[in-house]
Amino acid sequence: MRVSSVCLLLFFCGIVFGQTSRQLKAKREELLQDIQLTGKALANVRSQEKQTLEELLLLDEQVAGREKAIALISQELVALDKELGELQTAANQANQSRINALNTYRRLARYRLYYRLSDISPVLFLLASPHWNIAFQRMFLFDRLALRSREAARTFHEEEAQILRNSEEQKQRKTELTDLLSLESSQKKQILLESQERNNLLRQLQKDQQSLQSQQETMMRERQKLEEAIADLIRKEIAAEEARAKAKVKAKEGKKKPASSTTPARKELEESPASAVISGDFARNKGKLGWPVDRGVLVRPFGPQQHPSLPRVRTNNTGVDFRTEDAAQVKAVFAGEISGIQWVPGYANTMIIRHGQYYSVYSNMATVVGKKGDRVAAGTVVGTAAQNPVSGTAEIHFEIWKGKNRENPSHWLKKNK
Repeated sequence: MRVSSVCLLLFFCGIVFGQTSRQLKAKREELLQDIQLTGKALANVRSQEKQTLEELLLLDEQVAGREKAIALISQELVALDKELGELQTAANQANQSRINALNTYRRLARYRLYYRLSDISPVLFLLASPHWNIAFQRMFLFDRLALRSREAARTFHEEEAQILRNSEEQKQRKTELTDLLSLESSQKKQILLESQERNNLLRQLQKDQQSLQSQQETMMRERQKLEEAIADLIRKEIAAEEARAKAKVKAKEGKKKPASSTTPARKELEESPASAVISGDFARNKGKLGWPVDRGVLVRPFGPQQHPSLPRVRTNNTGVDFRTEDAAQVKAVFAGEISGIQWVPGYANTMIIRHGQYYSVYSNMATVVGKKGDRVAAGTVVGTAAQNPVSGTAEIHFEIWKGKNRENPSHWLKKNK
């Protein structure tokens, strides 16, 4: 069920409270870039002149994205209004400080003029002192008078410059405020249009249940091919590692059978110092791994998913999917060794990188960089993103495994949004 605008606004109020307009602007611009990526995918799907589940999902995603953008804009407007008030207060304080500095300078200037025009020159005034201590005090008075005059003049000019800066910043904030109000209005209009398109498409799809079923089955078959290919690659890698470990056990122990219930090869593999260190390092970085793409939006989460608008349509994702920029670089999320590369129909190239007992999987790559056995560091470019044949936008399917078991990648990757 689509989240309402009110709920999203309340949610974002809690998240962005206390943030500056600059921080909110950065979040808003990033979200608008995600909306542009979704808009491109939507345009590509519509060009196929066929009503599909993908189009409905994209419309749901687009409307939800715009609602988030409006919530951020509302918070940015509040922050800008607050900052304008703070700038006005600072301008008033600077103006008062300027007036005080000017008055001080004028008063000191009058004193200096008085001594300059008096019959007694400063030198005679010092020589006429009845005691050397008084002469020293009079000399200090003249020095202090000159110093205070210079300080007052400097303060005056500094406060005048600050007033000018505050004035320019206020103008900039007011311009941003006007632009934001215009942007908010345009986003609201787009939501109305896209919501109407979504509702019309939903009614059409609900009428044609047979087409829906066919599309869903096609999607599930394609996913099944990818799941089987990845599982097969990892099974082969684990089997190869166990074979190497078994050879080591035989070399050490000959034909003697251990009492342990764990197979010798498996025990050797798990107790390998290098494997243990890498696995431990990987595990300690849970929730801290970088995304496989620098710019992107997570469009399909891990696990079984209920379609937001069609109760009979359910999907299951064995990893997570990122929509990204065309030909975006795909990067290793952690240091490891490339253990397999394979072409999968519908998902282009798939690469598996081993991190001890853990594996990271990168699917739908148009090109790959490196070969089996190559060592890679975290952040190393391992390929470029390929296009989703339906949406026409670049996407990456990403998975994490521990041994033969899949993990939820969202628990391992840092929260970019």
